Amino acid sequence: MRDGEVAARTDRLVRGHGGSASCGTTLGRALSAPRSSTYTLRMPDGSRRLVLLLLLAATACGGESRGPTIGIAVDSDGRIGAEYAAADVNATGGIGGDSLRLRLMPTRDATRAQMSIGIADSLAADASVVAVVGHSNSAASLAASQIYNERRLPHIAPNTTAPLFSAAGPYSFRLVPDDRRQAAFMAAEVARAGARRVAIAFVNDDYGRGLQGALRTDLARRGTAVVYETPYLERGDSGRVATVARAMAAARPDLLLWLGRPDQLDLMRRALAPLLPSLPVLASDGLDVSRVYAQRDRYQSVRFVRFVDPEGPGEALAAFRTRFRAGTRREPTTDAVLSYDATMLLAAALRDGARTREEVRAWLAGVGTTRPAYQGISGPIAFDSAGDVVRPHRLAEVHADGVRAVSVP
Repeated sequence: MRDGEVAARTDRLVRGHGGSASCGTTLGRALSAPRSSTYTLRMPDGSRRLVLLLLLAATACGGESRGPTIGIAVDSDGRIGAEYAAADVNATGGIGGDSLRLRLMPTRDATRAQMSIGIADSLAADASVVAVVGHSNSAASLAASQIYNERRLPHIAPNTTAPLFSAAGPYSFRLVPDDRRQAAFMAAEVARAGARRVAIAFVNDDYGRGLQGALRTDLARRGTAVVYETPYLERGDSGRVATVARAMAAARPDLLLWLGRPDQLDLMRRALAPLLPSLPVLASDGLDVSRVYAQRDRYQSVRFVRFVDPEGPGEALAAFRTRFRAGTRREPTTDAVLSYDATMLLAAALRDGARTREEVRAWLAGVGTTRPAYQGISGPIAFDSAGDVVRPHRLAEVHADGVRAVSVP
């Protein structure tokens, strides 16, 4: 195994198992150094050298002077945003001269409710962690919030929309409005589209059920008929899709309201194509993920709700957009932007003198009331008494050449 390969693999392993970004970088530099460097261990076998260096990581990184640490439990785009934020903080003086440190948790677990409980317990047990950015959907955030509030560890959920999150406790904050507001927005869009008969498909979890219930109420208030409705399971039986598609087609809806995430929608649209080839789709914010931006051919003409327009105005957002494109060769998503803002918001609390978990929570609770709203790249952030924010809903449409903003009144 070549030195460069060992360095890259070590950095990935350190980061993937909860190691700090600065720790991974330090080891990467060590492994990239010439063999005469004091960091280099002469081993006859590259694999054994990798094992010893990983053992060294626990000692070397644990012995660094430690600045405040923020736990990061978000998806891959969110992690990129958080790392950009930490880099910006540390490039401008850090926190009182110390580096802001991130404890990066596995991205694959950030969207799973059961795994998020373990992540939250691990972060809460780490005395160096003063706050958390996470998690990456409503089900995961709700599950983890029980641990955070019990252990008095403040966390900011970048994109959690479940109404129940408002009652999670005083240590839980979020950067997007709850689904009651999203439901009202979607019902208004249905009316603007002139649809009188709609079908609803919703993911059978806290997110999908909460949004479905609120949307049902708003549609009934407007006199819109729900002619077909079905829950679905993520990673569920793909064979059921054909049966649902036939039943939906028989109900003759004018519009499909999709309250969930993209994987199953792709399958459903394929099944519906020969039956209802022109059926328009209006989806919830669950579609505002990197897969949709990267695989636009599968979601063409679909409209979906989002909270941030990555192509929106503002020098700071434009700089973030350019940076994200250069680093990933794709378009930024709401998750990336909001995780950047959440990390920067926590850094602002630390720079203002908050050092303990309780001090960070109190500082956050005052944003927009006892202290000014925070000006993020996504727009102003101000929390109400439940840790919620109010920001406008936006609409996007998928085209072959990109995801474009749709004007709304």
